[in-house]
Parts: sequence; structure tokens; C-alpha cells
Amino acid sequence: MLIGGAGTGKTTVLSILCQEKKIQDGGILLLAPTGKARVRMSQGLRGKVKFTACTIAQFLVRSGRYNSETFTYTLEGKKREWRSEVSVPETVIIDESSMLTEDMFGALMKAVKAAGRIIFVGDTNQLPPIGAGRPFVDLVQYLRGKDKIPSFPNVGNSYAKLIVTRRQRPTQKVDNLRADVRLSKWYTEDSDILDEGIFAEIQSGVKDGTILFKQWKQKEDLEEMLFETIANVAGMEDVDDMEGFDRSLGGNVVTDGPYAGHTFFNKTSKDNLGCAKSAENWQILSPVRNNAQGVLNINYQIHDKYRAHYLSLAGCKVPNAMGAEGIVYGDKVINVLNLQRKAFPEKGAENFIANGEIGMACSNYGKANTFKFLNVEFSSQIGYTYSYQEKDFSEEGTAPLELAYALTVHKAQGSQFDTVILVLSDNCFLLSKELLYTALTRQSQKLIILYNNEAYHLKKYSSMEYSDIARRFTDLFAPPKIVRVNQKYYEENLIHRTKNGVMVRSKSEVIIANMLCDNGIDDFLYEEKLYLGDTYKLPDFTIKDAASGTTIIWEHCGMLHNLEYRKRWEEKKRIYKQYGYTEEKGNLIVTRDDINGGLDSQIIQQKIDEYLL
Repeated sequence: MLIGGAGTGKTTVLSILCQEKKIQDGGILLLAPTGKARVRMSQGLRGKVKFTACTIAQFLVRSGRYNSETFTYTLEGKKREWRSEVSVPETVIIDESSMLTEDMFGALMKAVKAAGRIIFVGDTNQLPPIGAGRPFVDLVQYLRGKDKIPSFPNVGNSYAKLIVTRRQRPTQKVDNLRADVRLSKWYTEDSDILDEGIFAEIQSGVKDGTILFKQWKQKEDLEEMLFETIANVAGMEDVDDMEGFDRSLGGNVVTDGPYAGHTFFNKTSKDNLGCAKSAENWQILSPVRNNAQGVLNINYQIHDKYRAHYLSLAGCKVPNAMGAEGIVYGDKVINVLNLQRKAFPEKGAENFIANGEIGMACSNYGKANTFKFLNVEFSSQIGYTYSYQEKDFSEEGTAPLELAYALTVHKAQGSQFDTVILVLSDNCFLLSKELLYTALTRQSQKLIILYNNEAYHLKKYSSMEYSDIARRFTDLFAPPKIVRVNQKYYEENLIHRTKNGVMVRSKSEVIIANMLCDNGIDDFLYEEKLYLGDTYKLPDFTIKDAASGTTIIWEHCGMLHNLEYRKRWEEKKRIYKQYGYTEEKGNLIVTRDDINGGLDSQIIQQKIDEYLL
């Protein structure tokens, strides 16, 4: 198991591992649940090692364990299995393993049983698969429990976790984590390294510029705010600057001839080799397709405003608009099917487009003989185009292309963009801990959040109460243990619940809370706001003595070996002291984990006896 958050270097580690002669000699097979993940993984390793790469479905079709017509996986394949399956390479690497459903996982394990080693790669914090089960999370939980993997350095038998973020590096020469990384940590299992001040910082404006927060109230507010944000990100003069909008997506200005000074997406222009090179510079994300904040409405609004000119020229100067969305020259699109298709020029091309690849609709502006073909260049295949005709968008089948100015978070899983504009609403029932984590880790440079509430309301989604994974029940290694909390049902092994029914973030906090209950102190408050001047903190536990009117706060320090965590704790302790909370006064209790994540119960009881009884 090789796990790690977004941008922690999983592909880099794999490329180093795969360059070992012993592994090279045995052969390497790269597999991924989606075509987009397969393409990205291949790009990361190409030129460094020799390998074979394909999607899991493509691999399983060979043995009859995947039906491409019904999209189903089966454990039993053909009676005479393909020779290619019998001779599976020594090393099989499965990327984006968090996307594996149980039936996909079962069929795959049957098919690669002859491999010498299987490496599962992924991020347990990401969205669970669209389908039954959560086998990747179950595998991780099983290995951690079986071999008692320490919380530091997160390495054990057949298990390694990467914890240093490489993609989102600090904007300045400092050791501090970027603001967007500190925010995303709230939605991970790394509950001991949280910066509770990040939400107030977001609301007032982060100093490193990696997050910009904007609050909207009504649908009209959102639409106006969205166009202003796009104009700012795209470097446009104003919201009506169509030329600036086009240039932000890779359009180039013609320098001579009758169209000099205008921006085009003409693939044949020598000035515009690679018109999809900027297609992923900025991306709008939303949890949903429908509603005012959904991708369908956002795509319609953008298409209507910035592609009206080309729509009026369709069939005259540019190819006809295609499909129900009226995809036209200059549109940003996403391929939604895994397609074997001829590219131009064919030589050197993959002749394959993966589900999830993003590109730009380009053509030969003003050349009548090309109007029936809409050419698309994808950002992952610069220099090659794929042609589409109106018959590709017939009502009988699934249209291969969709507008992609805005994408759902699910479709963006596994992708990376320079700047992400994230549109959120509390009225969305799909908001979950995993969805927000996935959305908050797609950018490499800047994250812009458009939210219909104050920033601190985002914190509630970091609770396991909002976890999709914890509300799935499987029996991959053991029967599920289902518990009911606040009218919802959860897998007990994936949550931390105290004796008095409170959900907390770590096992250490469960131990402390349960010992408080055992000593008759069960009315404690968990992560209650403690106002200190013009700021506030969220102590792990707050105990209020109604008789004396005193307030005692309890902080548990789980990762003092982490430099960033230790610096943050020292600053927090300084603020506590400034407002009169110290261990000497008896109104601040501090406990610590040892380096392996252990907690001494005797010390907890001593603290309770000394401060609370």
C-alpha cells in the first residue's frame, strides 16, 4: 500500500521504485480505474521505465471479467483464460485505488493473482467509488490494525504513507504550510495537525494569497460574482472582454493578415501550436450538476456570454454547433467516454481519448470545406486533434463531449489545475468530508471559494458525521459494526465515538473523553469556541464548573514530533497564557502522545484527579 494526500509525490516514488533492475526485468503493468488516471500515471513514468498501461476495464475484458455492454464486473472469466492474463507481469501497480468498487476489486484480484507484487496507490481521504463498497479503505484499515503501523513514521510491512505536500509548495521561502494545504488538512484523517485559525484567516484574507474567499447570498449574486472572478483569474480587462477570455484558454492573437489583432483557436496556425496548452489553467468546480450553483447552469451562462459570437457564425465561418449544449469553435470541453479514435496526425499519436480528458474545440476559421468537422485538441495530447461530426452527438447514444468550463468535483478527481474556482452552497446534500477534501486539493497555485455562508461554517463538514466513507457498510475482512449517531448510521470501526455519544477526531480523544465520563464528568464540550479577544480557539475539551463559574480547557497534543505542529502549538499556548489559561493556574490541562501515537491512561487519571476532582 502506497498512500498519501494529493501532491505528496506518489508517482515520483513509483518511478524511482520501478527503475530498479529487478523490477524492470520482471515487467510492470500499470492499471487505473479511469482513462484519465491511466493517462496521468503513464505521463509521470514515461521515458523513465518500461511498462504496459491500460484501464482496469480494458485489462479485464481480455479474460471476460468485464462486460463493456452492461458495464459489469464478474469474478469468473472465460473457461480458457487469455494467455496475457496467465503471464501477468511481476509487478502490478493500481493507481487511484480509492475509486475501486468491490466488484471491480474482486474481478481484478482474480485476474492478477499470478503477479509477484501488487502495489495499491491512492488517497484514503478522497471520494469513495461510485458504486458499492470501499475496498481500498478496508485494505488500509486492515494493514494498520494487523501490523500496528505507528502514526510516525507511517511505515510498516507492505505499507507506506507519504505526508509531505510537494505539489502545493509555499509561495515564499518559509517552512509554513500554505493556507490551502492547512485548510484541506481539516478534511483528512490527520486530525492531530489542524490549524483552527484557518477559517477566520480565510474570512479576513489569507496572507500568502493561496485562498480567496467570497460570500454570496442569492443566485443573482453568484452569477455576478462568478463572472467577476473569471475576469480576474483570466486577466481580462472586464467581464465583457471576450478576447481576454479566449487568451486565458489558449487562444492566440493573429499578428498579420485581415484578422490581425484578433484571437483564434486555429489548430493549423503556426502561432497556435497547442491551442489546448492553457485549457487547465483555471477550472470551476461544483459538487452538483443542477441548481443555480450546478455545472449545467454555470456552463450555460459562460457559453451564452462568451460563445454567442461563434454560435452566430456556425456553418458560416466555423463548424456547426454540435450536441444539446451547442458545442462550438473555441469551447472548452471534456471527453466523457473512453474512445479508440483516429488522431491527426496519426503518426506518434495515442489514437485514444480517455474519459475525463479536457481540451479545446479548434478548427480552421473561415474554411468552408471543414465546417462539418469539429476538431478538438486535448491538453494531454498537445499537437494532435480528434475530429467530431454531428452524427457523434445523435440522440440514440451518449454524446462524447460536454462543456467543461465547470466540472463536478467527481469528474475532477485525479486532475490538477493551476487555479480552482470552487462554488459551494450549504443547501447541497452532497457536501461531505471527502468531497470537500477532493475539491480543495485540485489546485497547484490558487483556490477561490464562492460560498453562501461565512467561512467558519465549512468546519462542520470536517466531522466524521459528514463522512460518506463512514456511512458505507462492507464485510471485506470482518462483518460491519453499525452504530447510530444523531439519526444516522455509521461503521463503528471508521469513527471515533465516546461513551456519551460524541464524535471526536482521534482514538486518544476517545480515551480522554471516556475517562472523563468514568469519573462522572460527562457534560464536557468538544471543540467549543473559546473567544479570546478578537479571535477564538477550539480546545479539544471544555469543562465548565457551574458552581464556581470557572472554565477549564483540555488540549491533547498528538504530533509534537512534527515541526509545523509544534510551532503552531507553542503559538496557541502563548495566546492561552495571554488570556489567563495556563497549567500553573490549573485552568489548562495538556496531555501528549508518545512518538508512536500511544497515550498513558495513568497520566490522564492523574490529570483528572489533580485538576477536576
